Amino acid sequence: MRKGPDILRRFTALPYVATASVFGRAIRLETNSQSIFRLVRSTVEGYRPVHSLHEDFVWRFVSDPDAKLAPPWPDFSSLSRDGLHCENIGQKSFLAVDAAAHLAVGFLAQELVNDALGFEVFFLSRLITATSPALGLLPFSAACVAKAGKGLLLVSAARAGKTILSYAASKNGLQLHSDHVVFLESAGQKVAAWRDCWPLTFYPGAEKLFPELSNLSRPVQQQDSMLLCLERYRFSAPLESYVHPLGIVVLQKDLASLSPLHPLDPSEAMTVLKEHCLLGANELCEPKFENTLRGLTRLPIYGLASYGDPCALVSSLLSLLEATA
Repeated sequence: MRKGPDILRRFTALPYVATASVFGRAIRLETNSQSIFRLVRSTVEGYRPVHSLHEDFVWRFVSDPDAKLAPPWPDFSSLSRDGLHCENIGQKSFLAVDAAAHLAVGFLAQELVNDALGFEVFFLSRLITATSPALGLLPFSAACVAKAGKGLLLVSAARAGKTILSYAASKNGLQLHSDHVVFLESAGQKVAAWRDCWPLTFYPGAEKLFPELSNLSRPVQQQDSMLLCLERYRFSAPLESYVHPLGIVVLQKDLASLSPLHPLDPSEAMTVLKEHCLLGANELCEPKFENTLRGLTRLPIYGLASYGDPCALVSSLLSLLEATA
């Protein structure tokens, strides 16, 4: 018979159970929190439903109203090794993903769960990204703009303008498929790019370029960092389908002497891929990612001088999509 306090909440009843669809895979959600249950289901509801008796992964989460940890969200400290990914969320919450067991478990203070926007942006985004390799998907740090099912992957250093350029593209004839990360898999001779499902996130100052963001976006805070978040429903990009990338565009600053869009040497492609793949070298060597990586290396790669008005750069992206289609 169990005695003493259940510190790790291993024996907490999880009455809220459902099967959700993410990237065309079946995820079983188990939780004691009606709020977590509702938030996860509403965030991923746009993915095409999966009618399968087989579940590809299990998410199991407990929340506790007595854990005194409230927004702003604390910093996350992470550790990954041998297929196990752990994230400490402050000192009183955590997330752990075991790829081999196809299981994620977590504990969250209820006051963090009550911050629905922060839950999506800070917690659920990390959960989905950490889960994706076990589902056969390669998480890749890139924005993606698309038209008629064909896309361009936009990569850059942090805070170099991926989201701003993607948003500008959505106002000028292109579909904003993803602003933060895409999830890649092999699709025959092509690569398929699934989009993320949490809100778009802008750094403060974006409203100076696009004043409507002052009214449309909502702020969310992690420690001293503030983000402006825009809900996905404001965009037409559907969750239920992927796009096929036709090229990789590297955003580059301080290149005023070059034409805005210029081809890069194909030999640079592997360096770019390694910099932006959100997996370690050992994981990238796994056979399930070989075809995906091979497909990525076949894509043409371009540099885009990203100084100045982002709206002025959209025509280069449109022309590139039309030329490579």
